[in-house]
Amino acid sequence: MNAMKKLIALSLVLSASSLAMAASDTTAPAPGQMPMNGQMKGQMQQKMQQHMKEVDTNGDGNISKEEFMANCEKRFAKMDANGDGQITAEERQQMRAKWKQQHKGQMGGQDAPQ
Repeated sequence: MNAMKKLIALSLVLSASSLAMAASDTTAPAPGQMPMNGQMKGQMQQKMQQHMKEVDTNGDGNISKEEFMANCEKRFAKMDANGDGQITAEERQQMRAKWKQQHKGQMGGQDAPQ
């Protein structure tokens, strides 16, 4: 289970880093990334700020390890639809389909993350 927590934490850190880099004011997208207009950057920054506020449960402007891990646990539980402590291929497919539906038309035709 400890390995699972590390994997979840690593994936969230990488996701947050990717979002932060995508929301930065770079002039050209990296190879394989879609270009973002000003409105998309603004929306991405707002979503990232909102997410950071949600994770920072004590409101001190920092995210402690405990806050970070609590967020990981919450996300894992959301993905583990049957509550058996494992995320199956079927559960991943369900989350991907749900993500695609929620973000339909928002990603410039780009597919949902794998």
